[in-house]
Amino acid sequence: MSSCSSTTITTTTAVDDGETMAITAVHPDIIQTLILTKLDGPTLISTSIASTQLQNICSDDNLWRNICYSYWPSTSHQLIQNTISTFPSGHRSFFSDSFPSINDQKSNNNISRVIPQVGSINNNKNISSEIPQIRFNNNNISNIISQEGSNNNINTITTNNNIFNVIPHLVSKKDSMYADFNPTLTDNKVVSDRLSAQIKAKEKKYNEARGLISAVDIHFDGNLLYSKVLITETKSAWFMSSPFTIELLDHKEVVRTPVIFSGDNDICKSNLQKMMNLSWILIDPIKNRAVNISSLKPVSVRRHWLTGDMKVKYSTVIGAGEGLVQCGIVVTCEGKEGGELHVREVNMQVEDMDGKVLNGKDSLVILEGVIEGGRKKRRENEIQENYENFLELKKKWRERKQKREKTLDLVCIASGITIFIAFWTLIVLGSRSN
Repeated sequence: MSSCSSTTITTTTAVDDGETMAITAVHPDIIQTLILTKLDGPTLISTSIASTQLQNICSDDNLWRNICYSYWPSTSHQLIQNTISTFPSGHRSFFSDSFPSINDQKSNNNISRVIPQVGSINNNKNISSEIPQIRFNNNNISNIISQEGSNNNINTITTNNNIFNVIPHLVSKKDSMYADFNPTLTDNKVVSDRLSAQIKAKEKKYNEARGLISAVDIHFDGNLLYSKVLITETKSAWFMSSPFTIELLDHKEVVRTPVIFSGDNDICKSNLQKMMNLSWILIDPIKNRAVNISSLKPVSVRRHWLTGDMKVKYSTVIGAGEGLVQCGIVVTCEGKEGGELHVREVNMQVEDMDGKVLNGKDSLVILEGVIEGGRKKRRENEIQENYENFLELKKKWRERKQKREKTLDLVCIASGITIFIAFWTLIVLGSRSN
C-alpha cells in the first residue's frame, strides 16, 4: 500500500514538474533506435534540451552523423569525417555550425544605411562574434522548455525560433585543443611528456592543414545531382594577391540535370529557381569550425544574352568594414533546345559593391570572420531580401560614384579651360608690352 502511494506521489510530482512520463518510462535503447532516428536535426536539438536523460541519449555521435549525411552527402568523405572528429562535439558541433543561417549583425546594420562606405577592408578589425554558450542547468532548461510548452506526446516537440542562438559547443575552443588529454598519473614528468607529445601532434596537424575545406552538394527536386569535397590552399603569395575564386568542377567535367532546355525561358527558369538547391560548407580544420556560405535556394536565375547559358546564382551578403560584400556562387548550365541542361561551371567568389572580385587575402579575412561568427535560425525569404537590398544599395552606390566622377570631370575641364585662357592672356599682354 505504501509502495503504491509512493509511486503515485512520484508520478504526480513528475507531472507537476512538467516532465513527460511517457518518455522517461521508455527504455533508452528504444528511444534512440525507434524515435530519435526519425527526427530531423532541429527537432533533435529541441528534444535534447527537454531533459537530462534525453540530452545524454541525443548526444550519440552516430545519430548526428546520420543526420549530417542526410542533409549533406559529402560529409561521408573520409577527409570530412576525419575533420569532424576533431570538433568539440563531433557531428553535433558540425551540424550546429552548418545548418543555421549566418548571424551577421554587421551586414544588417550596413544594409540599413542609405549609402554604405565600401572599398576598404581593415584586416586588423575583428569582424567575428562568438556563438553564445549555454550551460545545461535547470534554470536554462526550464526557460527554454517554457517557450515550447509541456506535452506528454513526443510528436509535439517543435523547433524553438531561437534554438540556434543557444546551441552549445560543449568544449571551448581553447580547451578543445587538449580535450583528449585528461591525465590521471601522479608522475609530473610523465604527464609533462605526454602533454608535450600531444601539443607537437596538434602543431603538426595545424601545419599540415594549409587551406579551407569545401563540402559541396547540389540537389534537384530533393535528389542528389553532385557532391564533392575539395581543399583550397590559402598560404601562398599567389593566393593572397590573386582574385579569390574556387572552381568546383574540373576541366570538361559536366553534371547532367533532369531539366529540359525548352524554348520557353520562363518555364526553364522556374524549374531551376524552385528545384535546384546548393549547399557549400566551408570548414576551417585548424579552428574546428564550419559555415554554410550558400543561400541554399537561388536568389536569381537569368539567361546570358550572348551565350544563351542559364546562370543560377546563390548569394550571401556579408558585412565587411563599414560596407558590404557578396559571397556569390554561380552555377552555369548549358544545353541544346529540346535536350537536357548540363551544369558546366560552379564558381564561388567574394565581390564588393563595385562588382570587383576581392583578392585571396581580403576574402580570407572576411570568410574567417563568418566561420567564427554567430548563427541563427533561417528565416523564410531573409536571404532573398538581403540580396535585393544589396542590389539596390549597389545601384545607389554606382549612381553616386558616377555623379562624383562626373563632377570631377567638369572640375578638370573647367580648370583646363581656365589655365588655357590664363596662358594666352599672359602671352597677349606680354606681346603688347613689348
